[in-house]
Amino acid sequence: MFCIDVGEMFGIDVGEMFCVDVGEMFCVNVDEMFCIDVDEMFCIDVDEMFCIDIGKMFFIDVGEMFCVDVGEMFCVNVDEMFCIDVDQMFCIDVDQILCIDVDEMFCIDVDEMFCIDIGKMFCIDVGEMFCINVGEMFCVDVSEMFGIDVGEMFCVDVSEMFGIDIGNMFCIDVGEMFCVDVGEMFGIDVSEMFCVDVGEMFYFNVDEMFCVDVVEMFCIDVDEMICIDRGEMFCIYVGKMFCIDVDEMLCVDVGEMFCIDVDEMFCIDVVEMFCIDVGEIFCIDVVEIFCSDVDEIFCIDKTKCSVFL
Repeated sequence: MFCIDVGEMFGIDVGEMFCVDVGEMFCVNVDEMFCIDVDEMFCIDVDEMFCIDIGKMFFIDVGEMFCVDVGEMFCVNVDEMFCIDVDQMFCIDVDQILCIDVDEMFCIDVDEMFCIDIGKMFCIDVGEMFCINVGEMFCVDVSEMFGIDVGEMFCVDVSEMFGIDIGNMFCIDVGEMFCVDVGEMFGIDVSEMFCVDVGEMFYFNVDEMFCVDVVEMFCIDVDEMICIDRGEMFCIYVGKMFCIDVDEMLCVDVGEMFCIDVDEMFCIDVVEMFCIDVGEIFCIDVVEIFCSDVDEIFCIDKTKCSVFL
């Protein structure tokens, strides 16, 4: 299930990529989900993707893709998700991906998401990516993302994000990447939220954002995870996460990529929130976080994090 036996994917030498050992989540037929051949990569032809029983997370409904009902989160039914042809990588030609209605969350109305042009990396040519209507969250108003105009990278023009009233969230200055110009987000100091120095990207020095310690969640040393050198973007040294060589894009030299050992998906232990081990990419030892039921979406352990919804 989600097990892909490929020699190279994104120039990645892996034994298992998107390999998920689950009983009920990310239910995929071996020959149908994330099947990759020469002409199509991340091409999914499934009746059910992210299949979950009632009360579970990532429940899939036939007619929708990452569509969330009132009692469901990330219900997915896909004919064209992560479908990639020769000229596009991570190119999704769908009407709605991660689509959520007005009362729902992570609503994205795009023609193309994660569409990558030749010679670009994570270059997205869309009207809106992660765009959420008024009253919703992670609303991004950009003409290009990741290959992005200097003035706008992960720039969010929203009235409220996570109950935050800000002018710019995830807005990046010329000298900074993923730098947020906000008063406070999740009780985080103004100068240090998704603020990236020249030698650091996704570096957090916070006590209260998504339960992040200095050495945990997207916490990056110069030599560690998502650490970016001056001449490289998303370039990570060998053995690290999203380790990308100059000639490789999201090329990871690890045992597993997006390998999830889950009792519950995106359910993360208190000590590890988006904390990734060297030998695994997005490998989550899951018990608690992003473990969502009807009453808690993106619920975070009350002992260390704020509980949302």
